[in-house]
Order: sequence, then C-alpha cells, then structure tokens
Amino acid sequence: MKVCVVGAGAWGAATALFLARLGASVMLLEATGHSAGATGFAAGILTTQTWYEKDSTLVSRTLKHIRDIETSVPHSVFRRTGMIRIVPARDKERLSQLVERQRRLGEDAKMIGVMDARRFAPDMKLREEEVASYSPQDGYVSPTDLVGAELSLARSLGISYERRRVTSITEISSGVKLEASGAELKFDAVVVTAGVWTRKLVRDYLDLPVIPYKTQLGLVTYEVGLGPVVDDQVLHFYFRPESSKSIAVGDGTSLGNFDPDDFDTHSETGFQTEVSQKLLSRLGKVESSEFITSWAGLVGGTPDRHPLLGPISDAGNVIVGCGDNGFGVMRSLAIGEYLAHMACGRQPPVDLSEFSARRFGARPPKFEPREGFTIY
Repeated sequence: MKVCVVGAGAWGAATALFLARLGASVMLLEATGHSAGATGFAAGILTTQTWYEKDSTLVSRTLKHIRDIETSVPHSVFRRTGMIRIVPARDKERLSQLVERQRRLGEDAKMIGVMDARRFAPDMKLREEEVASYSPQDGYVSPTDLVGAELSLARSLGISYERRRVTSITEISSGVKLEASGAELKFDAVVVTAGVWTRKLVRDYLDLPVIPYKTQLGLVTYEVGLGPVVDDQVLHFYFRPESSKSIAVGDGTSLGNFDPDDFDTHSETGFQTEVSQKLLSRLGKVESSEFITSWAGLVGGTPDRHPLLGPISDAGNVIVGCGDNGFGVMRSLAIGEYLAHMACGRQPPVDLSEFSARRFGARPPKFEPREGFTIY
C-alpha cells in the first residue's frame, strides 16, 4: 500500500513511522522542514494528568513508544523530571481526582503540601491557600529531537522524505492525487497532519472546525540546577528545565483566530515582563535572571478540545489528524499509531472513534477556542 503523509511535525512523523512498521510504502512531504510548525515551538511537556481521561491513556501509550524509540537511537529522548501542579484550594477535589486516575495507571502520583513542594523544588514559593500534586513519572522532551529520532527510524525502514509544498488533494478512482511543488503524485491514501494548515488543505472535502490560536514560550537564565516541570494553574503559566542554567517558561496564550500564512512568530510586547513577574512570585532566585529569547507559535483549537482524527472523504482515502489544542506532543505517538492503522485499514490498538473528524458534520459550529492543557 502506498501512503503519503503531509506534514512532518510530531503527529506526521509518528504516523510515517507506524505506517512503515505496518509495511506500507510511505512518502512524507513537508513544505519547509520537520518540526517547523507548532511542534518546533512547543514546550514538550509529557504528563498523564490531563483533563480528559482518554488523553491520559494516549500520553501513557506515547511514553511507552518513546521508551521503545530510545532503545534504537544513541541518546535519550525523554527527560524524567517529575511535575508539580499547583491549583487554588477550591480545586483540591478535582486535582485529587486526577491524581487518583494517575495511580490507576500505575503511577506514584500524590498530593503534596508546602514542605513537600520545597523538597522537590527548594526555591518554590507555595502559599498556604494553594494545593499541589507531584507526579514523579512526568517530564518533557525536546519536540524537535523526538521528531528527529522518529524520522531516523522511519528512514531506516524505507520511507521517503521530501521537501514539497502540497497545494491540492483530489480523490480519484484509483486513490488520491496530490499537486505538490509542481509535481503530480498518486497514492492509495493520504494522511494530512499539517497542523493549523490542515483545514485549508482539505476544505474541498470538509470544513474542519479548527481555530489557530497563539501560545508563547521563552528561555530564561536560572542557575539553580534541574528541577521538576511546574504547571501553575494559579498564576496561569508553566516552566520546565531547559539546561542546568536555564528554564523554559510559557504563558501568554491568545485565544484569537490567527492566519497561519500571515503569523508573526515573535512574542508579544509585554510577554517577557509578565512572565518574569510570575516567575519572581513563584521562585525565590530569579531576580538576576534574564530572558535569552522568546517566541510564539500556533496551535489548533476545536469546539470540544478533542482532536479531529480519521477519514473525511467518502471513499475514506483522505485522512486527517489535527486539533492538538495546545498539548499535541504529549499524545503524538499514540495518535500517529492510530492514524497509521486507519490509513492501512487495520484495527487500531486504541479506539479513538469518538474523535472522528466528521463528528461536527458539514457545517461546523461557531466557537471560541479554550486552552487544552488544564484540569477542567
């Protein structure tokens, strides 16, 4: 079976890898370079403490696949640091429910107090009116490194990876025809994992309800060594170690509707100042820290904050995977595995039919995007 994957981000690279493992002949097409879209701008946090239970399963499965990948590449991909999540006291019951779900997955997650938080992160300022959890199995990846490792393995299995910009997708009697950088290419099936560009590419088949919204991230000097990932639902930002002398910090989500073809990847004016104030409020040793750099990226929001996965054409030969809702990397390998099985007509190992790309029908609802990486 000959399959084309459009888009070499976290979902596309994973799909190509699993297609190759299933024995398909695979061509992966990317307009610019791998991880050039949302993947390259992402923080890469991995935690099973997601707001929706099925996502916890997908993260757990992705971590399993990452461990498998690490046996075949010369370097580690996943950095296990643990994660502290801080919420206001009114959300204690909800956080406890998420911790209990993690424990059902076999993880040693637990609720922690002020002194525990400082034991895991000595500089942490946790107020008495706040509650927190600690998940020792959580951590992060460099999204670009993860995709690079997947592509290395996929190439070793024979996939073809080319720099071509896809401009049209047409279903024909013998499969699917693509126009890509002036060439006409034919395949048995096409999987479109082009992030926030997916909607434009497949609009002739289905108007997907995906709104591109902005997230922002930066690197800050912080010479206190490597600590845990921290997701702060009180001050509405997060940070994770980047090196022994720096941390990556994210905030500044703008829930607008941005054009991916006319998007400024520079962070907004005021982002660095606002995040610095939050860091100063939460950590005790950042007065002398400085921003190294900062940037902005686009993620795809959907009406129900679930991804859009599966066939969208009548014959089922055009398949999509989009709508990451701001936490796509942490589910990427499980979603790529699902899309590969759908393209090959195989039974997927995890049933994700509830995320069908066609579930909103031909006329998608109007909606305002909401953040996906949260507890509700």
